[in-house]
Amino acid sequence: MAGVRSCRIQCRFCTTKKFFKSYRGLQSHMTQSRTCFIAQQLAFSRMGKTAQHHQSSSPPPLDEDSSTEDETSESQSSDTDSEEAIEDTNSHFDDPAAYALTPQDSANHNPEDQEDDEMEEDDENPFEQDRLNPDGPWFYSTTAQVWRGKRKGTVWEQMKKVELDGLPFFPWGSMEEFEVVSWLLMEGLSLGAVQRFLRLQYVSERPFSFKSAKDMFRRIGCHMESGPDWHVVDVIPDGCPDQPQPLFYRDPIECAKWLFQNPAFEESMDYEAREIFDKHEIRVWHEESTGDLFNEIQRDRRIPKGAMILSIKLASDKTHLTNFSGDKNMWPVYISIGNIHKGTRNKPSRRAWILLAKLPTPKFAAFKARLDATKAEKERMPGILQKRLFHQCMEIVLAPLKTLKATHAVDPSGYDRVVVPVLTSWLADLEELLLVLGLGAKQCPKCMAGFDELDKHDHVYDTRTADSILQQIRSVREELEEPDIWQWCRSAWGKGLSGVERVCWEGLPVDICRVMCVDALHGLHKMFADHIVKWISNTITENELDLRFIAQPHRIGFRNFAEGVSHLKQRSGRENRDLERLILPALAGAPEAEPSVLKAVRAILDFIAKATMPLHTDETLQLMDADLDEFWRHVDVFRRNGSRLGKKSGKVIQHFKIPKLHLLCHYSSDIRDHGTTDNYSTEICESLHKPYCKAAWHHTNRKEYDQQIIDYLSRMEAIHTYVAYLTWRQQHYPRHENDDYDHDNPHDHPNFPDEDDDDGQPEAPDIAARQLIEQTARYAEEEESRIIPNTCSCVITCPIRPHRIAKPINAMMVEFQIPSLHSAISLYILNSITGAHPHRDEYQRTHLPHQYETLNIWTHVNCERPALNEFYETEYRRLRCGISKGKRLMFDQVLVEVPGRRRGDKPQIRIANLRLIFCSTEAAEREQQPLLAYVQWYKPHTRPHRDHGLRTVEKMLRGNEHAGGVIPIHWIRGPCPLAPRLDGMCPPHLDQFNAFDKLSSFYINPFCSHVDYELFL
Repeated sequence: MAGVRSCRIQCRFCTTKKFFKSYRGLQSHMTQSRTCFIAQQLAFSRMGKTAQHHQSSSPPPLDEDSSTEDETSESQSSDTDSEEAIEDTNSHFDDPAAYALTPQDSANHNPEDQEDDEMEEDDENPFEQDRLNPDGPWFYSTTAQVWRGKRKGTVWEQMKKVELDGLPFFPWGSMEEFEVVSWLLMEGLSLGAVQRFLRLQYVSERPFSFKSAKDMFRRIGCHMESGPDWHVVDVIPDGCPDQPQPLFYRDPIECAKWLFQNPAFEESMDYEAREIFDKHEIRVWHEESTGDLFNEIQRDRRIPKGAMILSIKLASDKTHLTNFSGDKNMWPVYISIGNIHKGTRNKPSRRAWILLAKLPTPKFAAFKARLDATKAEKERMPGILQKRLFHQCMEIVLAPLKTLKATHAVDPSGYDRVVVPVLTSWLADLEELLLVLGLGAKQCPKCMAGFDELDKHDHVYDTRTADSILQQIRSVREELEEPDIWQWCRSAWGKGLSGVERVCWEGLPVDICRVMCVDALHGLHKMFADHIVKWISNTITENELDLRFIAQPHRIGFRNFAEGVSHLKQRSGRENRDLERLILPALAGAPEAEPSVLKAVRAILDFIAKATMPLHTDETLQLMDADLDEFWRHVDVFRRNGSRLGKKSGKVIQHFKIPKLHLLCHYSSDIRDHGTTDNYSTEICESLHKPYCKAAWHHTNRKEYDQQIIDYLSRMEAIHTYVAYLTWRQQHYPRHENDDYDHDNPHDHPNFPDEDDDDGQPEAPDIAARQLIEQTARYAEEEESRIIPNTCSCVITCPIRPHRIAKPINAMMVEFQIPSLHSAISLYILNSITGAHPHRDEYQRTHLPHQYETLNIWTHVNCERPALNEFYETEYRRLRCGISKGKRLMFDQVLVEVPGRRRGDKPQIRIANLRLIFCSTEAAEREQQPLLAYVQWYKPHTRPHRDHGLRTVEKMLRGNEHAGGVIPIHWIRGPCPLAPRLDGMCPPHLDQFNAFDKLSSFYINPFCSHVDYELFL
């Protein structure tokens, strides 16, 4: 695997004494420090490097109707204040470590040379510069420069400026009052319930600034800023002119600018299209801004020089609103921007996605009652009309994006930017992906392969483009003269089209076929569960597969299939991923699993593991394609053994013409276009359905609920936006500075709106209000934790207070089933004192020190395993060794670094079973707790198996007992996932608790996480 390890970087030109963990930290510092920037240029000039000079720092030209007179005058003043010449650091320097600070440089640097005036420095440096990271990946911008204008102030700073004197929390009387309002809304209380709450005697004795629920709702709607305005228009469906359908939508450009200006995303925003290379000059794909499509758009001649790309991402997915009764559903379209880092964008709590449109979902049931329609028309026409209505609505929504128009926007840091909004990706499952493109079922959306070619993986087909689809539609029009909808659809089906005559994306400046992304959730995880797992179950029988899953060990954080998998009728995305983690060690050793079955399953699991990695290089993409070729070489075994059965007929199907299997060959090209697959997974779309659709539906009265849903979402946007503002405000402006008004009677303030004033207009200036202070306090350990000193990068923490205090050692030996604990502690003490390894008889005769007669016990510790490099996330695992909730002993397996016995010997990494964590009670009283662990050792692992590729470890035995010993807990380097080795038929008495006690041979499972896959591959 080509990758870059994490590094510690310090600026060469200042002594901030702060190390940067990644290239982004150093990049941000070099942008903000004028002194370091100038010193860098001088250093490069002394080295004889070539630098280009920009003679103008004026903003890029805008379209005539995209800028106002105020913006023009402001850009002219920015041009006057900017530097006359700015050196370009985009050159490829021979020494990429030019501004990394060495310890010697740090000692000789003068701290008085550093300046801290960020506002002045940023006005004088209106262009973004490329930065290099000496030991990690470094960025190269694909454009000359990206312009940045004068600082206007962030949205929150503007909100602070327009606050009313004496009313900092307008339209509410105080922070506490706003918290009550937020609670009333978030709990979903109706208007009547809120009114009854306000009439309670306890509440009426402590009056609010509002007197009724109606007044509270009116203040939210009139005085609090939510998001871009909503529009509603009636759309006349094709074929049903008497059934107009309401479309609720927003302007996508305004939504993108609203997300772009959010200060909460200041540390998670990309402004330039970039190509990343590691120190070996290998191309790296990560964020969407590193993809080829983003870079090609930035190079487009239609993009004004200096303008940045505002990458618009859409996601659409139809979902049910009712679960057990009724047939209500909702078709939302969400919007985000690809400039936001994926780690932030993929967290629903960060609210980087908002609702763009609510599409109508009529059933066109009246069409089925038509007497002049055939049976086929009655069955298929409602679906055809729904598809056409989808394109009619989306044509209205996408209209602003069909021209490349530059416009001004404020970035999260408060600076003026010239942006060009462009649609770069659309997240959808395969069914909706074909709907958007206007293609029929069982067609490939990425190439020209039809249904008959889906299983011909060794043949390369022409790439499908927007022009090719439009040409197919035009050919149907030329064949028919004034056809009706049914005739047009029958002709279109013969050409692989869906029956939509006018597609919504026609006229977009980008190729829609490259914009549509193949999905990891449905295309990889659900595909594996729906097809591969079913074939495996047919191969080894459902009962055998269930027994093998029941025997897999219980792990915290993962779904444990304690009752098997055959009874699961519907799985979530998380369950599908957990099934992938366990399927290979569960399948290995089954009598019916011949070598080709194991090779096919291993190949597709390797492909999925690599495809979902958070970092990709040319090497990993080539390995992905090699894994896919290996899968296709062996997948025919499921047809030969009769496992490829039809769902309805139950007969063996003699082909593999499955669209999702064919789409696997297009994942590498999509990664090159859009970055890694976690940039465009529909998993975030599924997560958004709950707050934006289902929760909104439950807050309506089920009658004419469309407008009620929009009103509810607008109120919640206002609340969450105000929360972020108040959080920032409390950090910068202490509350006591503004609490100079009467909290008991805030409604007496002259600036407060009258309860009976229903004109909908605030008396004060428009105020962007934002919501309740979210509970930022994260889950903490039940007790205070301390860090165990550790020489490696792994960090072990445990609660200061033991879980069990002063327990007799003899009782612990029985409870934890460790008969050799006494002798193991004696050996550890002798070894610590003498530094030698005494003979077994010697330490067995040693009397155990009295301080170890009672022990303090910990049942778990927390392990923080740092990322492999700056593109990976830190992993947090809990290592257990104690009684579970079900009163069963549960122990985790760990990696232990054992130092060499002699000086100069390299340490050994060994696998062990963590059995007990303890310390002596006397050491605890002295507040010196040398935490120890009793572990049981495994033999060194074998080479990977030739069929399934798993490594095997066996218990190290001393007589009939599992050999163990006592070690300092800081020797532990992290978890080691083991799975039982089940050769032959699985014994029915095995379960997730006793497998490690009853078996002696185990597999190392590399599919538990991306880090495990890297370590144990």
